[in-house]
Amino acid sequence: GEGEVASKGAKEEASHRKSMPSPPRKERLDDDAPKLSNFRHKRCSSVPHLAGFMEDAVGARTPAQRPEDGLPLLCSPLKTRSGAFPSPTGASDNGRVVWAPLGAAAECPASVEVVFETNCSKWQMNQDVGGEWSLNFADTGLEPGVYTFFFLVDGQRALSPRHASAGRRNAALFSGPLLRYLESRGGKQPDAITNSPSAKWGRALSMAEPTPKATTFARPHSISHNLAAMAGGGSSDEEDLPGDNIGGLGPTFKAKHEPFPEEIHDGLYDPSLRLRLHGFILPAAEACAGDASPAPRLRFRPGSWRIGKPSGLECEDAYFANEGGLGVADGVGSMVQFARFGVNSAAYATDLMEIAETSLSSSPSCDVPVEQRALDACRDAEEKSSTYGASTISVMALEGNTIGCANLGDSGFMILRKGPSGMSILHKSVEQQHSWNCPYQLMRIPPVLKAKFPNFPQDHAADSDTYRHEVEEGDLVLMFSDGLKDNLHTHEILSIVDRSLSPAFATLAGLSSHATDPENIARSLAQAAQVRSRDPRARVPFTLYSLEHGYDCLGGKEDDITVVAAWLVPDTNGMAITIEGLE
Repeated sequence: GEGEVASKGAKEEASHRKSMPSPPRKERLDDDAPKLSNFRHKRCSSVPHLAGFMEDAVGARTPAQRPEDGLPLLCSPLKTRSGAFPSPTGASDNGRVVWAPLGAAAECPASVEVVFETNCSKWQMNQDVGGEWSLNFADTGLEPGVYTFFFLVDGQRALSPRHASAGRRNAALFSGPLLRYLESRGGKQPDAITNSPSAKWGRALSMAEPTPKATTFARPHSISHNLAAMAGGGSSDEEDLPGDNIGGLGPTFKAKHEPFPEEIHDGLYDPSLRLRLHGFILPAAEACAGDASPAPRLRFRPGSWRIGKPSGLECEDAYFANEGGLGVADGVGSMVQFARFGVNSAAYATDLMEIAETSLSSSPSCDVPVEQRALDACRDAEEKSSTYGASTISVMALEGNTIGCANLGDSGFMILRKGPSGMSILHKSVEQQHSWNCPYQLMRIPPVLKAKFPNFPQDHAADSDTYRHEVEEGDLVLMFSDGLKDNLHTHEILSIVDRSLSPAFATLAGLSSHATDPENIARSLAQAAQVRSRDPRARVPFTLYSLEHGYDCLGGKEDDITVVAAWLVPDTNGMAITIEGLE
């Protein structure tokens, strides 16, 4: 019947396609890329309901859609870049390569060509009515991807202000499906934000209350717990040691994590963004031969979020975030038992951050290594604080394209970078612990307690671990208190940050306004950690860490949660894009 007729028609159409001559395709730099492309196409085609989604996501073109091009499905990734590029001075048309003369009085050239460095191909451009020279990317037959190129204006090499520049080249991301996706979504914005980015110690957007834990117990988390024992006070109600077995489930209990509520991802893209960016890597900014100019200068573009404990007690985390430095301090909650002596860990953590930020901003940026600047800021905070309490501390400084960090305790940082398959962690700090859940920490106690325990051991800023790492534009830095890392596994963190679009990629696509606000990343991570912390059956990282020390701590760890997220973007002060001919 009708089915047989349709089948016969499909076979005739397929036979006709096979008989059509295929145009010559350009040589590929990566010999293995066609194999990967064919493999992915076969996998998608074997699952009908996934084929269309995959092809739309990666910009693939099936023979039925474009029988005349005969191109492979995926572009070969570019090499990992080694520098940064400034933002373009004008909007970039993703579908066209554009060169325009400088100013109305500029002499109009007789010929303009564009040279794509990826495959060393050169194309003649056409002059528009407005005086611009352009080339439709689709007319080149090149695959979607990130490309670097330059222009030959009457034979002289030049760059265009209409595209981002990477060293002596322009750069752009050409992918129609990706561009349509970004324009149609642009990142969902939260309906309500109660944590102002300028407020360093604001409360976070409240989440729906989950089911209470069936079994809860407090956990010791500071050397101040030992101080309390020495004072004869024993353990506080919040810091009793756990039993041997939680709910009779034992250490082999396997918990199932529920998916995060969708509102957690407000302000981020959907999970398909990672697939749509598959194989796309930021280009390298290569210096001219013999060029002794310093490495590109970068700055932080930060955003932050903080959530207090559900108990309603004062949040004891504090932080600072600016273009040149980041910091997080996690006040020790158990010090509340010494409140009658004037001890307040929340105020102490805040004091540490205010002093550290001031110290970092006023310190010379070229006389000492950047990691030493971060350590000196921690030392100043310890020495100049006038409040009593205990707190971990982590301070990061940025100089040029190098970050330096000093970390004391179990707060910390991560540096993430977009690779061919998504975001990955390049570097991260290692927490410092005296024993189970007893991190290194700064402590300032009143004279009456110091006189009673003159030999009580204390940690100092000098005990901090220091770190030094090179960073690139498009990298993402996360700084956080232990409330994040104790409740979220690495793969959960990556699944969230993979929903974000860096300013660097947004600029390459000509959609700078579509970059993900770092505050949305920080909020999403903090709220995801909050959800896990209130899950009575979750096997969070703190659960696994506790098992290694003989404690069976089922469920999330309720704690203050602070996250600072910062994109690395160009420091444009004193910089300009080179667009005239380069010798």
